[in-house]
Amino acid sequence: MQDVRAQEEYGRLQDELERKREQEKQEREDKIKHVMASFADSVIKDQKEQIRAEDEKMMKHIENQLRKEKEEDLRRQRIAEDQKKNMRSYLDRQV
Repeated sequence: MQDVRAQEEYGRLQDELERKREQEKQEREDKIKHVMASFADSVIKDQKEQIRAEDEKMMKHIENQLRKEKEEDLRRQRIAEDQKKNMRSYLDRQV
């Protein structure tokens, strides 16, 4: 009778140990998943920041290019107007 109880107790202890091992294993897996998710979030955040910085840099470049083109157009208009004035002045002197 005592052997049966001892075997039952041994079986119960084995079951409890197995349950604890499974619980510890699950906790480790959950912790790893959490760390990996955190890492993935960090990587995504870094990528978004890089993309935003590249977009900002590209927009500044485009804005500078547009500004330079506008300045060049204004310069050409001034030159054309100056040439017209000079031509009128020359023609007025000829008459």
